Amino acid sequence: MHVMLGYLLQQVSNYEKFLETHEFYYEPKIDGIRAITFPDGSVYSRYGNRLNVSFSDLKIPKGFVLDGEIISKEGFYKSGVIKAKHKQVDLKDIRYYIFDIVPEETVKKGKTYEKPIEERKLMLIDVKKLNKSVSYATFLTELKKYKDGKNFKKLLKQFENYEGYILKQVKSIYIPRRTKLWIKVKHLIDIDAVVVGFEVSKKIPNAIAAIVVKYKNREFKVGTGFTEKQRQILYQLQDELIGSVVNISALEITPYGAARHNSFNYFNCSIPKKLKKILCQYQLVKPDCCFEKKES
Repeated sequence: MHVMLGYLLQQVSNYEKFLETHEFYYEPKIDGIRAITFPDGSVYSRYGNRLNVSFSDLKIPKGFVLDGEIISKEGFYKSGVIKAKHKQVDLKDIRYYIFDIVPEETVKKGKTYEKPIEERKLMLIDVKKLNKSVSYATFLTELKKYKDGKNFKKLLKQFENYEGYILKQVKSIYIPRRTKLWIKVKHLIDIDAVVVGFEVSKKIPNAIAAIVVKYKNREFKVGTGFTEKQRQILYQLQDELIGSVVNISALEITPYGAARHNSFNYFNCSIPKKLKKILCQYQLVKPDCCFEKKES
């Protein structure tokens, strides 16, 4: 499936300026399973897998699909929606949050849909009217203007029961790939983890793809939050950085011990002194560690 995806705010270079220089709407960010529903009621994940649920009672205009997220009372990790051998999910146990409507060819062939978000939401309002009796469907049709600028954390307080919120640029079209037209602002936690290895990139020569870290006796990879140059510097220094401590942002620690939706922030001040200068130069260390202490 070809669907539109947003960037995590922390992945956007100079994101405070980016927020100030673009106009956005905002809506809740649902922490569920991305679900594309066709007029026959079949539902697919963004990876093209048929989900274990049917929305055959949803009335959808011919040639279009609904784009949204499914949440389950059973929780994200145990949801029968994604278990192929599980009995079909009872619609009373789920809720389908629908935030967009696009042509079938957009998700099937990856063709950009040029209709702006304002017009797509009007289309969605019409579909909502056709489905008043569908109890499990929630249509996100309201366009609220984002006015907080730099103070993006203030707005997060309004979304304590959600994953956060998503910013969608005014007049933005539907581009079926990852784009800065959508920016995800999430409730994140910070953790410190020990570097135990590196994964080499297959796309960028002499660069790392990810840092392998250990947190509470569990190992996982951290592959976002780096520039290309930073990846190359870490490749050169990887052997010397084993045992160092990195700070990571994550949505949560899963029941399996991994940090979900994680992103690299910085190495802390425990880095070897001989590496301090170069790591500070490439902004890989906590800023406070790079200031020279003055003698009193």
